[in-house]
Amino acid sequence: IVTGKITDGTIATADIADSAVTAVKTSGVGISVVDQWYMNTPFSGNADITANWTSTMPYTGYGVIGSAVTESSGIFTFPSTGIWKVSHDTYIQFDAGDFVIQIIYNFSTDSGSSYDAQDAPLIGLGSVDTLTRMQHSFSAIYDVTNSSTARFKMSTGSISAQTTVKEIFLTFTRLGDT
Repeated sequence: IVTGKITDGTIATADIADSAVTAVKTSGVGISVVDQWYMNTPFSGNADITANWTSTMPYTGYGVIGSAVTESSGIFTFPSTGIWKVSHDTYIQFDAGDFVIQIIYNFSTDSGSSYDAQDAPLIGLGSVDTLTRMQHSFSAIYDVTNSSTARFKMSTGSISAQTTVKEIFLTFTRLGDT
């Protein structure tokens, strides 16, 4: 076949032999890693979120695709290079009074010597009279060009005294090649 003379739409999928489509020709196509982490140790105050992360989800039917992200003391390491989406769902409880919370994503390219902070939107409510619960979600995209030195951690910025973070679900999804 002379490829210079093939016009768009002239080769149908049915014209391609099954044996011609190999893993080598489809590498980098689709999501290759999805991994979820869970933290259910309630905490208050401004700090890095380090306590009791687990990769075991508290529900049945949980699954992982590809190599797992690793965690040590709240610092996550990526298993491979690529474009990664990191997202969280945080469940928050606050008592009567003013309510403010900010979750911060921290990304490092130098093995954690320094971090660039990306602030999720600050959530705040005026004065509330009763116990209230809320969910906070955010996501960011990172280009992991060196999986040996890329690190991720979460922290809190502004958090009011009446606020308790109850649990966090953190999801890492590798979207494609860098």
